[in-house]
Amino acid sequence: MAKKESQDGKSKKGLSRLMELAMTQKAPMVGGMLLSAMATIASFLPYLAIYFIIQEIVGA
Repeated sequence: MAKKESQDGKSKKGLSRLMELAMTQKAPMVGGMLLSAMATIASFLPYLAIYFIIQEIVGA
């Protein structure tokens, strides 16, 4: 696989190359970002449930 060169003749490395590759497939990238956000929210839900359970037990 040939490396792409930027306008100044240097090959891209690291994050700039990753973003260049990722933006060629925008739909899967957006889908992955949405799923990642939903996973983050879902991982917070058990803590919220514990908060409500403790609130009911204490009666505050």
